[in-house]
Amino acid sequence: MAKIELPAAVSEMKPYRLDGKFLAITGGNRGIGKATALRFGQEGSSIVLLLQRTPADDVIAELSALGTRGVWIECDVSDEQSRCQAVKGIEAEVNALGKGLDGFVNNAGITEDALGASRMLYM
Repeated sequence: MAKIELPAAVSEMKPYRLDGKFLAITGGNRGIGKATALRFGQEGSSIVLLLQRTPADDVIAELSALGTRGVWIECDVSDEQSRCQAVKGIEAEVNALGKGLDGFVNNAGITEDALGASRMLYM
């Protein structure tokens, strides 16, 4: 089997390249969002999770065990008022950390059963 050589940019990547960054993730309490939050936490990022319904105390505890800061804020990304409240929560975290938001992962999704009447538009 042939040996695969990585491009220099990939092979020179350093661990903890996200150390000290502050990232927001929608839908980060399970699945891909949770895995993303934990990976970014392993890299040293502080994380704020924006969640519609389910608390993420277990994810926050896992981030804490990694030695990184994590908080969750209730947010329904489909509702403007909820988004405005979430922005205020993020601003409070920005003030607590003394730095701005470095990145945002839009991971929130919707299940087919939650589509309700709007699903009829696609039939």
